[in-house]
Amino acid sequence: MVETLKVVHLLSLAVALGMTTANLVTMGYAGGLDAAARPAFGPLGRAFGAYGVMAVALLWITGVALTLLKYDVTALSGWFLAKLVLVVVLTGLVITARTTGAKAIADGVPPPMPLMRQITTGMLGSGVLIVICAVMAFN
Repeated sequence: MVETLKVVHLLSLAVALGMTTANLVTMGYAGGLDAAARPAFGPLGRAFGAYGVMAVALLWITGVALTLLKYDVTALSGWFLAKLVLVVVLTGLVITARTTGAKAIADGVPPPMPLMRQITTGMLGSGVLIVICAVMAFN
């Protein structure tokens, strides 16, 4: 059971980081196109975002399950706590990106790309720091 949870947890992390990276690459590519061509990339970015949200949800589910099944929660290290803070930051950024994008679509305008790029870069950065903290916590 624990091994299965670990596999799903790590694959979810890979998907979350992959979708974030794919969105950054797509934003960079679309940003170099003329304004008329950019809207064609909107559905792609939304799809990447949707898969990323599902991956983060799976990370939470499997992470909580692994913590409760495998570890004494009263003896978790500072690295684990730092990782947990970064997971909360990542989740907040994911929610912010999705609500910002959804509001823009509802208003009939494109999402603010500089802000979306900042949020997405923050997601990627926090994801990388989560991996570093996890390596240190479970060393």
